Amino acid sequence: MFDLLAVPDLAFFVANGLKIPDGGWLPLVVAAFIYFTITTWRRGRTLVATEVSEGALPLRQFLERMERVPDRVAGTAVFLTADASRTPAAFLHNLKHNKVLHERIVILQVDTMDVPRVPAANRVECDRLGKGFYTVIARYGFTEQPDVPEALRACRPHGIAYDEMETSFFLGRETLVPSQHSRLGKWRRDWFISLFQSASATNTFFRIPPNRAIELGNQIQI
Repeated sequence: MFDLLAVPDLAFFVANGLKIPDGGWLPLVVAAFIYFTITTWRRGRTLVATEVSEGALPLRQFLERMERVPDRVAGTAVFLTADASRTPAAFLHNLKHNKVLHERIVILQVDTMDVPRVPAANRVECDRLGKGFYTVIARYGFTEQPDVPEALRACRPHGIAYDEMETSFFLGRETLVPSQHSRLGKWRRDWFISLFQSASATNTFFRIPPNRAIELGNQIQI
């Protein structure tokens, strides 16, 4: 069946192949460039996510090992992460350098679902871990704009009282460092780093108040 369907497509391709020397090569070059960019971005993001997750300690395991609770300060700290089950790098950097924890720590994961819109009743999933720690998973459809403050306000029934002036958002900012033996290859590596540096700011995409956002960075070899 597949062979029969391929016959008209092959005939169409051969017929149009005569136009390639007369300018038909341009859309082919553009399509190849777009394909190269998309596959480079997807592969690069996968490598970055793998690098970040490999060095992350499971959050529940971290809480079990936290024998001495550091000094607590008033307010709520929200740490955005791709995996709420693991300790975010931004959280560890903040703890290492500032040596304090907020009264409430929210580990927030934002997921984009394979549906246009997510009902409000299914927007957030909250879990209280103890010691002032919470995990929140916010779900949005692919046609929706993620809104982190709105998601936190939806967590009030779960015991998280969101107050913008008492909340600080900690964002991880990865800086990519070229590796001599990159799994992307030299050309893809350099193109991915360029794409990564020009990507939209996280706080803008998630509608985080700019005066409440704090970026903590780390270097990743790619």
